[in-house]
Amino acid sequence: MESLISVIVPVYNVAEFVLPCLKSIAGQTYKNFECIVVDDGSTDNSGIVCEQFCQQDNRFHLIHQSNLGLGPARNTGVRLSRGEYILFVDSDDYLLPGTLSCAYQLIVSGSYDIAIFGFNKTDHAGVPFKTKTPSEKIWTLTGEEALCTLFFGPTYERYLMCLAWNKLYKRGIIQGIEMAAIAPGQDYHYNCQVYQRNPVIVCTEQPYYRWRQRNDSITHQEKSYSYKSFIVLASLNKDVFNSHSRFRHYYLRKLYRSMITSRYALLGSGYYHELMDTCHALFKETGKEYLSSRTISLKEKSLFFCLWPFPHFGRIVFKLMGN
Repeated sequence: MESLISVIVPVYNVAEFVLPCLKSIAGQTYKNFECIVVDDGSTDNSGIVCEQFCQQDNRFHLIHQSNLGLGPARNTGVRLSRGEYILFVDSDDYLLPGTLSCAYQLIVSGSYDIAIFGFNKTDHAGVPFKTKTPSEKIWTLTGEEALCTLFFGPTYERYLMCLAWNKLYKRGIIQGIEMAAIAPGQDYHYNCQVYQRNPVIVCTEQPYYRWRQRNDSITHQEKSYSYKSFIVLASLNKDVFNSHSRFRHYYLRKLYRSMITSRYALLGSGYYHELMDTCHALFKETGKEYLSSRTISLKEKSLFFCLWPFPHFGRIVFKLMGN
């Protein structure tokens, strides 16, 4: 018998989009699933739309809670779920009909802990943008390889490793890990913890997920997003990649490269001085460790200190190196 998959859908003020999302889940060719819908204190009609839909399909279960944010809403869903596998879906996005079936077939095709699949971006109305034809290859990764790709890989592959909603997780590999109440950056923070458990991962670029690009989303607020993303990365210093982490040297390389690229991105913005204060604090806290690390090359350290006063050039160099 096919295993139970728990689909977790956090909902907050998306009355315009949540019904297509729920319908796309109900229409899956894989039938053995439950869907935990968490209304995170919506102030529009989202809760009413969800109630009406969930009453029509006993696989859907609605929970109302006060507004705590995306991460805590997902945590609520996971705690109340029963499935052997977990899939997150954002309530303004939608799935192709074969998403659960294809992800399940991937993860049970070997001794895998996570199945990762591709996505297509759509416009505000849900119409997919034209993209290149995805590769049909299937490949496997260790947690360490996934972490390196997340930090230093090509842009699309970094997205594949970073996002939470393009993954079918085996419950055991995420047991005890909760999403932080931060925005943006929950997915990054979460998967950095998951990958340190060294899961066995299977991947495909096939785009089963549709990621809606809303005009009012936080990812469209470029300067704010760049600053908050760096703060999330900085917070991992003690929170996730502490001195006991065997992957700390990867984190330090990523952190110091991002100091330069973020400095360039925020030049002339209202976030620049706050960024610089954070960078100087990080220098004081981690500088000696960075300089004395035997796993970070002398070339990279030299490049950082030479390029720090010139973020325009530093951005180019470290982007080429994989930041």
